[in-house]
Amino acid sequence: MSLRVALLASRCLPWHDPGGLERHVHHLARHLRRRGIEVDLFISTPEHPADPFAGDSGFRLEIVPGRAFLRRRFTVVLSRSTTYLLFSLRMGRAVAKAAATRGYAAVIAQGATAFGYAVAAARQGLRTPIVLNPQGMEEAVTPNALKRALYLPMRAAIRYAAARSAAVVATDEVLVDAVRRVLDVPPERIVVLPNAVDVQECRALATEVGKAEALETAGATDARPLLVTVGRLAPNKGFAVALDALARVRGALPAGWLWAIVGDGPMRPALESRADALGLSTNVRFLGGLDDRHMHNLVASADLFLNPTLYEGSSLVTLEAMAHGVPIVATSAGGIPDKIREGETGWVAPPGNAEALAAALRRWLAATRGEQRRRGEAARRLCETRFDWSVAAERWERTIRDLSGL
Repeated sequence: MSLRVALLASRCLPWHDPGGLERHVHHLARHLRRRGIEVDLFISTPEHPADPFAGDSGFRLEIVPGRAFLRRRFTVVLSRSTTYLLFSLRMGRAVAKAAATRGYAAVIAQGATAFGYAVAAARQGLRTPIVLNPQGMEEAVTPNALKRALYLPMRAAIRYAAARSAAVVATDEVLVDAVRRVLDVPPERIVVLPNAVDVQECRALATEVGKAEALETAGATDARPLLVTVGRLAPNKGFAVALDALARVRGALPAGWLWAIVGDGPMRPALESRADALGLSTNVRFLGGLDDRHMHNLVASADLFLNPTLYEGSSLVTLEAMAHGVPIVATSAGGIPDKIREGETGWVAPPGNAEALAAALRRWLAATRGEQRRRGEAARRLCETRFDWSVAAERWERTIRDLSGL
């Protein structure tokens, strides 16, 4: 029987700038469509014109006017607990109006977008099951006490939605307890639906010509070893800790080593100053944002993918590196332990500990090239069998059918 779902998100590729959430929602919509599920995608006002589903009558784009939150420095946290919740209420009314006539099998909501629909559904007596994906739950896990306080309204809104959801998603097995504890959800309503990547698509982006171009653009043609990190230059990504760790191991690294950082953000000036103060400026390169093709070719060319994040959701960038079979050193933040396992698929350190991260880098350096390749290949196989969208979309469909009774 044909299914139709409403997919709610503040932002989504390619209508908005790329990020982990934006990529996840875009791929979820695409892969649900490939399985024959009709998708009504509700998002905020697009930043870019796009038509990735051209000619597809089973896809409908619904624009809820306005921006969910401001992305400027010093405004993001506050606007998430004010502007975002007001936007969510507006989106909820639009979705409820559509749900009353379109017969959705489920409403799949990302983060606080579930709040507005939960409110509207309660008022109108709608019984369409809600599937809430709280993603990284930054509002609850941030170590910054001020941010936690500012996030109180948002945390309360997501807990309200969780209490009224038929299922709440944990994106990794290791996050089940955090979802239960933070959102006060009984275990029987938690479903593990991993965030995923399209492994074939990732690998197709990397070519020998593309790798050569990416290395030349990054000024890394002769760099060996080449370490690559992808992420927003923000405090939670742990770049400062990684700089301290690299300063500790530089004596063990060949003279031509380079750490290439893909991404931009508010911490860039401070990180550049820190690299200079540590005497690492010639070995650390800030590349800013790169398009997908250049980013994937650079990652595929790396001798090591380094992810020093302090707290995390599922970590799509780690999955993308796994898809390319690149050796990985990462912290055990968020859902990463489901992916990078010491002695199997990479090398692991606790988040926020520069000495421990340096020790993990030393273990990588001490491994033979053959051992490094074997761990990279083990990570690639795990990504293919557990975190590829072909697997994830099937689990999503099964969850939707189970909840809707269809």
